Amino acid sequence: MIYYYFKDKEGLYRAVLERSHAELLQTNQQLDLEQLSPEVALEKFLVALLDCVSSNPKLPMIMFHEAIQNQGQYYKNASSLSIDKTLIAILELGVKQGVFRSLDPLQTAINIMGTCLFYFIGHGNIKHHTQGKRPLGKAMLEKHTTEAIAFILAGVRHNC
Repeated sequence: MIYYYFKDKEGLYRAVLERSHAELLQTNQQLDLEQLSPEVALEKFLVALLDCVSSNPKLPMIMFHEAIQNQGQYYKNASSLSIDKTLIAILELGVKQGVFRSLDPLQTAINIMGTCLFYFIGHGNIKHHTQGKRPLGKAMLEKHTTEAIAFILAGVRHNC
């Protein structure tokens, strides 16, 4: 049936990646960030990203496996890059307006995504440090969201 519905195994693989990213892409497209200050836009972007990933915690692992197994080949032509472009655009605007410190938007976007997504990739290890709390339970996911956003915002702001 793979060949009937997807042409080949690679077609099935692409369909799995596209389906896993669909909600994230849709969420990104629905964000109305243009009218917001860069700091508020970044926070809104992060909340949406983390909410989406919290409801689909396997997405970061799928992204991780794509990076390891295929060196990100899928992402060359994928619409999921719009998520990265949105984040980079927010960072560029923040630097331009003087709201964010002088930073490299691409490197900072990579670090931000790592901060947000590693929690889900490493939750199997993290659970051994949470004293019986479930890393993918509601309370811990809310705590991760709060801490990740505070950490990221502190990292991009000017030091006062």
